[in-house]
Amino acid sequence: AMITVLAAYENVASAYMGDDDARFAGHVSYYGCSVARVEAPRATGAPVLMLMGGLDRNVSIERSRLIAGDLRAGGGAVEMKVFENIYHQWDGEDETIRFVPFNLSRCRMRLGTDYRIRDERTGIAMRGRKSRALLIASSVWSGYHILKDRETHERSDEMLLAFLDAASSRNMAGAGLPL
Repeated sequence: AMITVLAAYENVASAYMGDDDARFAGHVSYYGCSVARVEAPRATGAPVLMLMGGLDRNVSIERSRLIAGDLRAGGGAVEMKVFENIYHQWDGEDETIRFVPFNLSRCRMRLGTDYRIRDERTGIAMRGRKSRALLIASSVWSGYHILKDRETHERSDEMLLAFLDAASSRNMAGAGLPL
């Protein structure tokens, strides 16, 4: 989910896909990811659909709203849907509730214009595996629950298909973007 949203930023797409390479026609994020925000956000122009569970404690819905706002401010079209009373991984296999001991909902990183990732609380930059592990570990919070929800799974699949259909229509109309 985090990579899906990050790829909607022009500076990230340019860094990894180049300026002339094919771009994504749209970005869909299941379960959201509220870890990374981008300085000086500029969107690629491809729409973004963010789907989240209201009881998902692995992400921060408030921060996800800020990320959606960043993309909008950068010229992107973003739709964010929060499924109330739904846990993380509603389209998974867990028919009974399962607890995962750690979550990332309080992890706050910032991707700078210099492409360095910094912890927002401390300003410390990630410089490799050790610093990444320490920064993430310092932000890990008590766990979250996973529970399959068939109705939400069906609804999110319907939203995904409608989103892809719209992206395909835009592509056929001349955008020339791959799906």
